[in-house]
Amino acid sequence: MTQTEQHQAKKLLKATLDILQKCHDSYFVPDVMSTTAIWDGVECDGYCLRDEIESLIIDIDETK
Repeated sequence: MTQTEQHQAKKLLKATLDILQKCHDSYFVPDVMSTTAIWDGVECDGYCLRDEIESLIIDIDETK
């Protein structure tokens, strides 16, 4: 894994943790896909996070 991929993975893991923590802290369990986190200065939801994680996994697999 390149250093850039490691940086991206850490950022996406932090965003995932933020979304999961929001769900955990909520009285009612919200839809994780509509829950948001901020990374790269942009508020993104679970769908955006999923897409970025999927892209990162593809990038990592291609560098093997």
